Order: sequence, then C-alpha cells, then structure tokens
Amino acid sequence: MMRLAIIAASLYGELDRHGGGPLSDAVLALRDRGHDVTVFSQHPGQEVIDTELAGLPARLIPADRRHPRWYVADKVAKWFYGERKLFTDACELNRFWERYAPFDAAWALSELPDSLTAQIAWENKARFVDTSPPLLTTVQAVRWATARPARHGEPERIKRTRPTAMKWALTAPEIVAANSHLAARWLERDYGIAQVKLASYPVNFSRRFLDVLPEPLIECAADAPIVFFGALNPTKAPDLFLEAAIELVQRGNSDRRFVVIGGRTEKNPRFDQKLETLRQHPTLKDRVEWTGRLPMEEVLPSLRGAAVVVLPSRSDTFSRATIEALAVGTPVVVSTEVGAKEIVEREACGLIAPLEAGGLAQAIEQALDQRNALAEKARALRPWLREHHSPAAAAARIESLLEACLG
Repeated sequence: MMRLAIIAASLYGELDRHGGGPLSDAVLALRDRGHDVTVFSQHPGQEVIDTELAGLPARLIPADRRHPRWYVADKVAKWFYGERKLFTDACELNRFWERYAPFDAAWALSELPDSLTAQIAWENKARFVDTSPPLLTTVQAVRWATARPARHGEPERIKRTRPTAMKWALTAPEIVAANSHLAARWLERDYGIAQVKLASYPVNFSRRFLDVLPEPLIECAADAPIVFFGALNPTKAPDLFLEAAIELVQRGNSDRRFVVIGGRTEKNPRFDQKLETLRQHPTLKDRVEWTGRLPMEEVLPSLRGAAVVVLPSRSDTFSRATIEALAVGTPVVVSTEVGAKEIVEREACGLIAPLEAGGLAQAIEQALDQRNALAEKARALRPWLREHHSPAAAAARIESLLEACLG
C-alpha cells in the first residue's frame, strides 16, 4: 500500500458536472487496490475538508484562492497566451505538501499547459522543496503548445501557449506518461523529454460507460448515417467533417445523412460562424442533424447505428471517443493526428485520413465500401477494449508507474 497524493485540477469539475467520470473512476480504483489516496483538486470551499463528494472519498484542498504576488503574472500570461494560466496556485500547492507530507509518491494529471502539475513542478524545482514526493505526471493533452497542430487549425484556432514554461516544468517528474505513441513523439519533439523518461498510460473508459454499453451485434441499416462525435471546437475539427460531407455529396457518391453529436466547449465566435456557414451550405440542406451534447445513454445507440463514426481531430493525444465507437462495434475514420489511430491501424477496424477535406471524404467512402469487414474487426476488439481500458486496468498501470518512480 502507498500513501498517494493525486493532483487533478479537473477532478472537481468532472464530479460536479457529471457525477463522476474516467478520472475519478481511476482514482476510486486506486483506492480499491488498498492505497491511501489524498486528492488535491478544485473546490469552492475555504477550508480543507474530509468528505465524500459524488461518491469519491477524498480530502479536497481548495484551489480557488489567488495569491496577490501571482496576480500580475496571471494577467501578463493571459495577455500574451490567451486564457491559459500558468502561475496561479503554486504557493497553495507547496503549503499542501508541507501540511500533509510525507507521501510515498504523487500522481499528477496534466492537460498542458493549463496544469497544476506544471505549477508544482516548476515551483518545487525553483525552491528545492524537500517535502515533495517522487512525481509521476500523466499527460492528458499537449495540443495547446505543439506547433504543428496549431498550424493545421489556423486561422480559427484559439490562442496557443509557448512550450518554454512546460519544458521547465516537465523536467521535474521522475516519469512523464503519455497516453499514446503520438503524444510521446510530441513530448519528445516539442518539450525535449528524453525517451528514457517517457512511459505509456492509455486512457480508460468510465464505469458509467461500461455499465450502459450495449451489445454491439446489430445490422447496419442501408441508410445508416455518417456520424461526427466530439466537441464543437477547432481541435476536434467538426468544420473539416462538414467540408468532407459537402465534397461527398457533390461527388454524387453519397446519399446518406450526416449526424453531428457534441456541444461547444469554448467561446470562439469566429469558429462558430464558420460552422454555421457550413451548416447552411445548399449541398447539406436537410442532410445534417445536429444533436448537441447528449447523455451517454443516448450517445451509444447513435454510435451503434452509424455506418461509420468520423473523428477528424487536428490534435488529439488519444481520443476516448474513438474507442467508445469501436466498443459498440462501429468502424471509425480518424485523422493522422489522433493518438488512438495506433489501435485502428493495428486492428484494421477503420481508416486513417489526412487533415484535409478531400482525403477525409475519400477515406469515408472507402470505409463505407468496406463497412461489414471493418465492423467485424471492431466487434472482435470489444472484449480487449473492455479489459484494457477499464478503470481497474488504469489503476494497475498507474500503480506500476508510481512504483517505478520509487525505484
């Protein structure tokens, strides 16, 4: 058994919005393996509390206080780099270590560069804080600081942050765990992380997803739609999906309907206007259904009834949506910038498309032609996905990586 500190700025939001999710389920699975878990996460309270929040037993340390000496730095960072904050809460994190130490090890989840992980690593490296335990950082996203995905998204892409600060921050952890080989390459190329320091940590399904996961063995209707599944932001590239849909219809090679599942996750009027313009394109009139964000109980039947699910992300470190579609037995078309393409390539359960409308349209056409064979591969993959991407499997991997941090 280890005494673990878990730094997860997103945990409170996951619990608050959804009552749980993949991250909180992985934390619960670590506790179920016998570890003493203390969580640092966002919380509106002013005191340290011991409680159960949405079923997660944890000590939640408030992270909403702002220290005056960081205020100006925050403002400067936001001016230059958009909404991504780099400096806030580092002092609070150090007080956390000093108050609750010692810990055997710490697991920090990082969505770069907006990351409490970066702040604590940076602050501790500068101050040589002796109470800091061995640190494992698992990287959830690197899209904001990598140059290549930003170029693909211009000019609609929202502001990105320079990677300089993250290069500093990511020198502190003993291990940096990427959730795909694609992400590992980005970390090595853009952040200078040595290969010997990189490890693998694939993402996991939520318990809720596994609970409502239906049997996948159904026949695909002759007029089954082509489905986009993801957030309506430049990173997930719904605009590229609509451009490919227009090209498919104009070629006369597709009379299918198109369904867009997902909601907006950021304020981006320019990108929203582009989506609306594509939505009103004469070619797509009455062909596209916009569902908005759906609960999982409604998402899964839509995925299961699709001819193909398209995930054309400009930058996606892994893409849980890809394995969720495969888990219901539906073939996928993913872009070259989706980390889960490794599974698609290895298992031949979908196609890989370039980041441009013509190539994406061609890949969708090929997937429709091969639909039955691809679906059979996806269905055969279902037991492996359930086992390999369960919260329990994720906890076992994290435990192994934490033990590696301890030497």
